Amino acid sequence: MQVISDMDEAELLKVKGDLAQGSAAITADGRNFQLTPDLLTIKQTVVTQSMWEFIPNVIEPLFGLGHILYMLLEHSFWTCGDDEKKGVLLLPILVAPIKVLIVTLSAKEELKPLVQEVSAKLRREGVFSRVDDSTASIELRISLLQGLAAETAEPAQDPDGDPSASRGSHA
Repeated sequence: MQVISDMDEAELLKVKGDLAQGSAAITADGRNFQLTPDLLTIKQTVVTQSMWEFIPNVIEPLFGLGHILYMLLEHSFWTCGDDEKKGVLLLPILVAPIKVLIVTLSAKEELKPLVQEVSAKLRREGVFSRVDDSTASIELRISLLQGLAAETAEPAQDPDGDPSASRGSHA
């Protein structure tokens, strides 16, 4: 049987023609065999093969990183008080886009070069910082960076307990 299944289409058509005339001779393993139509029938058929192919409509190239990012955002977002419009996204320092807020306590012109130098040094070290040189109170500047309303910001106090000597804090 292996000899017949190894034949190409032209050889099979020749054997089919020989069988139609009475018998066909084939050679297998060095021996000759006579085949008759009652031993072998060769019939040409058309077979339609269907293939089921699965193409996903959602491709997950990040392998779960989207879920991790969602959980990070879910645990970092909160609302301030009862007002849902006062939302705060407080990211861990490793993923926060602004790592340092540089806030001057005084609007003196001689401090501007020093602030720019500190900002440049931080950037050279790969620490993204933001300089806030507005004239608003320090509490307002920090709360605006944090996304809080000014009335909910608690003023930072001097270590000696003097609330008028506000000091900057991290954002």
